[in-house]
Amino acid sequence: MLSGDAIAEPGTCPQSTTFVVSGRSRAFLRQRSGIFEGEAVGYRHLVGVDLLPADQRNVVAKLPDEFKFTDVRKASGKGPKTVAEWLRGWKGAGVVEKHGQAKSKNVRYVKLRGK
Repeated sequence: MLSGDAIAEPGTCPQSTTFVVSGRSRAFLRQRSGIFEGEAVGYRHLVGVDLLPADQRNVVAKLPDEFKFTDVRKASGKGPKTVAEWLRGWKGAGVVEKHGQAKSKNVRYVKLRGK
């Protein structure tokens, strides 16, 4: 695993094309976007519903394009702690965007398209 705080020496990048980069804020997935003379020339941030476990993908598919926390609870049958964890994961995976003020009853989530 590469660390966001470390610099990889040439030729020491992981052999797989997809890997986790972790830093001070959070871990995220990167994929090599090109190889030139054995060296990676770029990376892209991996996002999208395909990064989620199957049970969560099924819940996302049931939800409308714009929804509330309670809609996820109803669609999943899960408790508030699980739903909060899922929504953080969905946001990190680029599946949804959060709109509204934190801890407000007006918070809405919007599905992101093309991710």
